[in-house]
Amino acid sequence: MKKIVYIIMFATLVLGMGACKKIENQTPSKVVKVSYPGITLKGDEGVTIHVGDAYTDAGATLTDDITGAVTDITGDASGVDVNTEGLYFVTFTAANANGYETTIVRPVAVTDVPDAFDVSGEYLNAARGGTANLTKISRGLFKSDNVNGGGTALGSIYMMVKSDLSLDVPMQYSMDGGFTGDYLDDELVLSPDTSYAYAIDAPGFGTSLRLFEKQ
Repeated sequence: MKKIVYIIMFATLVLGMGACKKIENQTPSKVVKVSYPGITLKGDEGVTIHVGDAYTDAGATLTDDITGAVTDITGDASGVDVNTEGLYFVTFTAANANGYETTIVRPVAVTDVPDAFDVSGEYLNAARGGTANLTKISRGLFKSDNVNGGGTALGSIYMMVKSDLSLDVPMQYSMDGGFTGDYLDDELVLSPDTSYAYAIDAPGFGTSLRLFEKQ
């Protein structure tokens, strides 16, 4: 009987020693700082081409904030339809050594609107008490610095004017503290006074048109 007990105790000891055995190739956990790489566009902020023209993007440069490595990267231009008037975006997304990603975009306007066309200036959103500065980026391509129209500027958006002088404000990614959203019922009025309007299809913005009138 004692012999059986000794055998059980020995077996238990061996199993216990096995359970305490060091496991090789374990990767210890590591805490990394949350930071993001920098992406700098080559060429212009925005580009305009005529309908049917070929488009070749200038690319961008990625700077890894962890390693300091600088590399050239190529954007995704698959959504640019050079045969149809509209505003499209080339998207650049890249990660640093810790896996944290940065995304930026370059707007590409496909339009036959004349070179001289210009609706840039200061616009008032009377309903919300704020102003937006509309800046001409390239032929037919404009950038507003206050998407919401409130007293405190909230992000910027790109918009484009087609050859029939209609406005195109597509869904787009925000890079400066705004938001990613779609824009509905976008319109441009040139007479008697210049104005533009759109509704924001995003949570918390309602469905009413935001009207901006040139000052």
